[in-house]
Amino acid sequence: MIAFENPENEWQINSETLFVEILDENNQVLTYGQEGRIVITSLFNKAHPFIRYDIGDIGILDERSTSEKPILKKLIGRTNDIAILPSGKKSPGLTFYYVTKSIIEDDVNVKEFIIKQRKINSFEIEYVSETKLDLAQIQKIEEAISLYLEPNLHFKFIRKNTLERTARGKLKQFTSFL
Repeated sequence: MIAFENPENEWQINSETLFVEILDENNQVLTYGQEGRIVITSLFNKAHPFIRYDIGDIGILDERSTSEKPILKKLIGRTNDIAILPSGKKSPGLTFYYVTKSIIEDDVNVKEFIIKQRKINSFEIEYVSETKLDLAQIQKIEEAISLYLEPNLHFKFIRKNTLERTARGKLKQFTSFL
């Protein structure tokens, strides 16, 4: 257990058995209030010690944190689940998924889909369907994403027979390759 909700409705880090740090892209510790990668050192795991284990999440420790009572201010998401947009804005990748899903679910033709970010302004939408998406459906998706995220993003729609799944058979809805 990494954190729990305390009586003040804060996400308090389990500092009794863990040491949690927020690091920048150069593995330097960031001050409280700054966004970065969450790494964890287990203080009592003698069988398999984890020292600065990168859990793959991005977060912020609250400015009011102390070493005795670190508070997780914000859990932003997985490092490869964040879309970085041309404007510099960062958005949870699932935003793309939910905006697209709201349009696609009206069309029973599309069984499932995933979104991949290949470049800062370029995304692929892989989907499984009986028939190919038509131009009107594609434009509707692009317009919705432009409205909810930002304009001038480019999309490539790729119809497939099956989609890649994790080793456990799960479908990863969004992945950034940046």
